[in-house]
Amino acid sequence: LVNRGNNRQQLFNNDTDKLRYYSLLLELKQENSISIFHYCLMDNHPHLLVWLNNQSKLSKFMKQLSLSYYSYYTKTYGYTGHLWQGRYKSFWIQEESYLLECGRYIERNPVRANIIGNPKDWPWSSYHHYGFGKERPILDAHDLYLNLGEAPDLRQAAYRDYVLQARPYESLLDKQFQIA
Repeated sequence: LVNRGNNRQQLFNNDTDKLRYYSLLLELKQENSISIFHYCLMDNHPHLLVWLNNQSKLSKFMKQLSLSYYSYYTKTYGYTGHLWQGRYKSFWIQEESYLLECGRYIERNPVRANIIGNPKDWPWSSYHHYGFGKERPILDAHDLYLNLGEAPDLRQAAYRDYVLQARPYESLLDKQFQIA
């Protein structure tokens, strides 16, 4: 899921804004029966990789998330007008084997945008959870990650190696999805 700021404007001006959005994710994911596997909060758009079950309410979740953050943003910055570029974009993962690759793509977004040189330098993503074992309450474990190694340290090292390998097709995906 991707939801960009209107005219690519900044949605998150500082860590307080990102923390507010993160808190909303934590609150609303439980209410709407959504599992979050990967995320990255860029300054002008959030990325979320979510898992749905029969009780999930994705449209309600995204509406509540967008409106709640909009309310916070307008009160904080005295902002008027459209905050979001439009309805969120969603891309369905057809094969479970592609799940880990999508998470990798999301976590490398700040690297591809030339904001940082290494995903570990961006504190607002799931990379710190999977690569270094930092607790992130909004995340739910998925089997593909758990199968990377029996012990947490082995799994984290395997994940770091996996994420740090550049893929030649990433820039093509950015153009296709128009999300970077």
